[in-house]
Amino acid sequence: MIYTPRFLALCFLAIPALGWAADSSPTVYKCLVNGKTVYSDQPCLGAVEVDVTPTRGMNKSTGIERIGADVSRERNRELIADMVKPLTGTSRAEFEVLRRRVNLPAKTQAECRNLDASIARLKADESAAKAPQLAEIQQQLFAQRTRLKILSC
Repeated sequence: MIYTPRFLALCFLAIPALGWAADSSPTVYKCLVNGKTVYSDQPCLGAVEVDVTPTRGMNKSTGIERIGADVSRERNRELIADMVKPLTGTSRAEFEVLRRRVNLPAKTQAECRNLDASIARLKADESAAKAPQLAEIQQQLFAQRTRLKILSC
């Protein structure tokens, strides 16, 4: 049997001994609701994505690094992503997306990929849009982000 780089990457994704939990830095949206700024994991109309990458532990004055289990798991995932990059050509971020989606049905994975491409196009359109088109683009972006969330992509 011939093992493709993608197959090898998926084998690493399936290692249960690492105890991988849910996405370590989920998407957070900044929304304006009734004149107030609200942050949520649920998409909203006119949402702006916020980077909420967690800190990576803290060094004590003694020089001892103290990290939690979640940071340790994240570092292990990054090491594996770096290890298979020469075989797959995927970045850490792309590898993380593959890891999250590996157990989804093939049809759902395909829809997730289509939504990724569509959302990227809409975000570019949103930044260049003027008032008449902006509302329509934001409505489409909201619908696509909601579908992405529903599918657990």
